Amino acid sequence: MRADCYVEAATWLAGQKMSVRPLVETAEPLLGEFLAHSESGVLAENLVVVDSCYGALDCRSVFLSARAPREELVAAFGRCRYLAGDAEALKSIDELVGPRLERGYLENVALRVRTELSPEGVEGFCGQNSEELAGTLRKARNLAVRSVFLPLDSTGDLCAQVRDAFSLAKKLRSDLPCMLHSFCLEGVLEPLAKGDADLLNTVRMIASLNDTSLYAQFFVA
Repeated sequence: MRADCYVEAATWLAGQKMSVRPLVETAEPLLGEFLAHSESGVLAENLVVVDSCYGALDCRSVFLSARAPREELVAAFGRCRYLAGDAEALKSIDELVGPRLERGYLENVALRVRTELSPEGVEGFCGQNSEELAGTLRKARNLAVRSVFLPLDSTGDLCAQVRDAFSLAKKLRSDLPCMLHSFCLEGVLEPLAKGDADLLNTVRMIASLNDTSLYAQFFVA
């Protein structure tokens, strides 16, 4: 979603009075009206974005893609949550943070996990094989999973996908060695803000279920 459209969509979402927060993915530094949306989440593609958010947004709501250059990942340590989409990225982050953590502490990270209905070819761990994913996570000595990103296909039935993704988020919390603080449904914010009434009702229902079961921050991107 373009930056100018995001501000409008985030403002609209705030007016719906749901416990759902918008999240923007960007490679450009965020200033002014972006940071005024204090409830927003950010998926940063590089260190510049993390720097622009630091001190203005809660670092638990700022995510940096593990695909960023290593020197940027190092510089961002302690100011965001890293987002990994495959075992190689997870291992790299585990090795990066190990020497920098205080004894007894773990680094909180996010995972991108594909649902059965995610777009073909999209990055992410396979959500249908939670045992394999759990085994991968147990190999990480320095990481704790606190967030999941679930990519949805905006050309498909988003209502069904939103329900399926929330069920997967609950399953991951049960099956994996993690305690989810937040989850993000990707591909939802733009069609939601365009006035899809059925999607709005579905998201509102999921927000209500989250408030009484998962108790996690609910983002839409």
